[in-house]
Amino acid sequence: LRIAAIHECEAEWLVRDAEVELTPGELTDLRRGSFAGFSTQEVAALELAEQIPFAHHQVTDEQVASVKATLGEPGCVSLLTALAFFDVSCRLRLALDLEAEPASLVQPPLRDGALA
Repeated sequence: LRIAAIHECEAEWLVRDAEVELTPGELTDLRRGSFAGFSTQEVAALELAEQIPFAHHQVTDEQVASVKATLGEPGCVSLLTALAFFDVSCRLRLALDLEAEPASLVQPPLRDGALA
């Protein structure tokens, strides 16, 4: 959602994981880029997300090491892959001028770690 907010991509902003509940305050904070109310793990992920759209070359080894320490190596790789995907998804939605429609993903792809 932070990447969608950075890109001002309403089509991606309206996609939700049905198992993740965010308060209106958390949604407002994500739009603004304010991470004070989020957990340490969430802040680590959000700080990386903040850089992916326009400053991905400035992600430091220290940032990646911090995320790795928090999420483990598989979690870090998954997060970086997901962030890159969300960035591309926003760019495609904007380039194709896709209509913004709310969507709830009841069973997100790769949720169980396998392509199905």
